[in-house]
Amino acid sequence: MSSAGKILVVDDMPVNVKILSVKLSAEGYEVLSAYGGEEAVKIAREADPDIILLDIMMPGMDGYEVTRVLKNDPKTSFIPIVLVTALKGVDDKVKGLDAGADDFLTKPPNQTELLARVRSLIKLKKLQEAAANRRPRHEADEVGDEEEECGTILIVDDDVKTAGLWSRLLSNSYECILAKTGEEALDFFEQAVPDLVLLDLLLPDMHGLDILKRIKKNPELEESSVIIVSSLSDLETRVKGIDLGSDDYLVKPINALEMHARVRAAMRKSKARKKLKSTLDEVFQLSITDPLTGLYNRQYFNSYIEKLMASSKRHKRTFSVLFVDIDHFKAINDKYGHLAGDNAIKALAEVFTENVRLSDVTARYGGEEFVILLSDTDAKGGLALAEKLRADVESRTIEGLGEETMKVSIGVSALNENDLSPQDIIKRADDALYKAKEGGRNRVEKIEYEDAL
Repeated sequence: MSSAGKILVVDDMPVNVKILSVKLSAEGYEVLSAYGGEEAVKIAREADPDIILLDIMMPGMDGYEVTRVLKNDPKTSFIPIVLVTALKGVDDKVKGLDAGADDFLTKPPNQTELLARVRSLIKLKKLQEAAANRRPRHEADEVGDEEEECGTILIVDDDVKTAGLWSRLLSNSYECILAKTGEEALDFFEQAVPDLVLLDLLLPDMHGLDILKRIKKNPELEESSVIIVSSLSDLETRVKGIDLGSDDYLVKPINALEMHARVRAAMRKSKARKKLKSTLDEVFQLSITDPLTGLYNRQYFNSYIEKLMASSKRHKRTFSVLFVDIDHFKAINDKYGHLAGDNAIKALAEVFTENVRLSDVTARYGGEEFVILLSDTDAKGGLALAEKLRADVESRTIEGLGEETMKVSIGVSALNENDLSPQDIIKRADDALYKAKEGGRNRVEKIEYEDAL
């Protein structure tokens, strides 16, 4: 049976380790133990826990130093660290957060709040790991190379005096925008995406938790961090906020040093989420793109034509398929070399990019063969574009081919109401391509449904 996650508990007092271990094990977590800083670093590097609950005051390497070491190591920088300590001073919290800690809990931690923090931080770590594992291997991990003191903060508070004070405290490092009501905040989200939202819970027109729910449901705001701010310190509200997705919770009146430290920590999370999204977007793009031409690949084409056919039949519309093949491509490779062959393929892709609508899909089907999907285009329209492409290709000078010009053959077919699957129209276009090849190459042929009967 798989665990809910792997947690490393670090404390020089065995009884404290035991207490936390029992609570966490009962919730389904696998618990690892360490009784000193050096041991904690060793286990973290070897076992890759999902989160570390770390005492500060330990002999030898204390919790601050453990945090700095792990956060500056690419192998462990993604592991969330929660400092769990009897120290209650603001300076201690600031020092811990500035060292790179993700959160700070006072001993003895309330079990409900502890579990809420653990759930939230493990989820973030899993997402960051997923992005890192999908990143191209040649890209090195970068730790600590980003400037933290920048970004936009939306301060949502109906107390103008308090909001103004926060803005003055933070404006040297961040751009601060003020919103006095929930509606003003929601209007701002329609125009821009802040890096951080300082969100007061008690607003005149709506509750802060309702705004938090909207933020977390909005895909445009999924990288933004949120710190709940309230004069209420009740545990239930704090835990509910964490479970809804808030990154932190501050109780008024707020110490300036602690606010700066918590804002910096929240900004780090926002930047991590943005990096995660960028990586996932890049990975997705790589998964559907042909690396040589930058066109879509066959996998994407197969997926897209299924959707296009279903939509076209539902709305009684048509589309055309063009199959394009470079004539005598093997001879080009044999005579001029594979580099010239690659140049020919890239030149053909440029012809497509210049002549095919952005709303249509062009894909490299395999080798020297390409396919084009023309939405809302019948066979006659497909035939006209195919001839235009053929002529354009023949007129081009290809690097590496000397005086020789490249030529292509193209097969065209259009959707028919009797087609049962995309393979029906694909086969007709492919048959039309072979008809063009058999007819002497450097030509366009069309086969429609009636012709194939």
